[in-house]
Amino acid sequence: MSAAKKKTPRPSAADRTPAAPAVPQAPARPWTVSVTVVLVLLEALAVWVVAALQLADLGSPSPITMAGRIFLPVLMVAAGAWQVMVGLKHRAGRAWTRAAVVVWQLFQIILSIQYLVSAPQYGDWLGFAVGLGLFIPGAVALVLVFSPTTRLFLEADDQASARARRG
Repeated sequence: MSAAKKKTPRPSAADRTPAAPAVPQAPARPWTVSVTVVLVLLEALAVWVVAALQLADLGSPSPITMAGRIFLPVLMVAAGAWQVMVGLKHRAGRAWTRAAVVVWQLFQIILSIQYLVSAPQYGDWLGFAVGLGLFIPGAVALVLVFSPTTRLFLEADDQASARARRG
């Protein structure tokens, strides 16, 4: 064999196989999702604090029966646990969390309006501050959950779910 006729190595079977289709990567978590998660987790913490205050107040007289006074903090602890789960799943990019965040924030804004409207009439500035404390995070989270970057981040889960349903 002459030096001019060098043999090129034959491609192996692994080299001849077609490239595997690219696995779609989830987009990087945008700051809007991170801020929404922090707000949702802080709201869950606030619910747990109020539940603890309700439990600490069980001994004081009240027109509500003892069963009702125990039920409310238990319900609040469950709601706080739900919010923690929603926050963690939202951080993971699960699309269904958008609905849970929207419902919670809308209820929070509705409750805050009651404080914001009635508190100044009675000179209750602490109540007004509570109203602002409910309204501002609720409005911010509501805007952020509908931002384009959050929508695109959660859309990856929507697409993955649709592919799984198609089989």
